[in-house]
Amino acid sequence: MESNVLVRAKAFLPSIGPLILNAIVNAEERAITLEARAFSAPCQKTSIKIIPDVQKDRVIRGIMIAAVVLAIGGKIILWIVFK
Repeated sequence: MESNVLVRAKAFLPSIGPLILNAIVNAEERAITLEARAFSAPCQKTSIKIIPDVQKDRVIRGIMIAAVVLAIGGKIILWIVFK
């Protein structure tokens, strides 16, 4: 800490090397991932189809939420009773 700028720079460079190499490796991995998913393919891109939320879906979702709440509540009640 008490030395000049040159000595501090020499101590700082070895700690920056792995950081730069890691950034280059991450960029290369992302490029490979995009290529694997045909990101730059010369074809027409598709889009996500929006599926409407119908009444049956909402009922099933409500039943599942109620089942989870009852399962957790039952577990807590059994834990209190048999403690």
